[in-house]
Amino acid sequence: MAMPKEKDPRRPGISEEQHQRVLAHSPNWRFALVAELCRATMHRMNSVRQLRKEDVDLQAGRVHWRGEFDKTGRELVTPLTPELVEAIRSAPPVLSPWLIPAEHDPSRPVSRSVLNDWMRKVKERAGVDVERLGFHAYKRAGIRTREFRALPAKVQEQLTGTTHAMLRAVYDEVPFEELAEAMETLRTARRRA
Repeated sequence: MAMPKEKDPRRPGISEEQHQRVLAHSPNWRFALVAELCRATMHRMNSVRQLRKEDVDLQAGRVHWRGEFDKTGRELVTPLTPELVEAIRSAPPVLSPWLIPAEHDPSRPVSRSVLNDWMRKVKERAGVDVERLGFHAYKRAGIRTREFRALPAKVQEQLTGTTHAMLRAVYDEVPFEELAEAMETLRTARRRA
């Protein structure tokens, strides 16, 4: 998998407060469900929007990510949280093979351009003025937590569908407070030695 083209591909993750403001201005259930799926599964919007209903097993609480719709081309199965299962169950029933069908043509998944347009408008209405903050920010927010970084590399890869090298190179941004805490831990250990 190739690195992003920009010199420094690190972009902001979405905060919980921003997420709540975005959801409060959601134009419809499709947008809200994509945002929640991106947030909870740490998968890209393009993979989420192309989930088929048959890919989601609500009884078992799992989702099958098809390699044909994933940037890495990997087939994965990951768990769903109970909250996400409930969000999916709460979506209006639409006769479509897609979990999140297009509004005007349910035989197709909601398009990337429609989702990006909705995100732009929602950010304006919600007063979230952060450049380049889109659906991918949900993946970044989940990956940049201390709890996620403490997981074994293989688990991180399976949960996100991203290689560990890519996670470290692009997504792993350690907050200053955590760095300061680590420095103090090292300083204390040196004094004891």
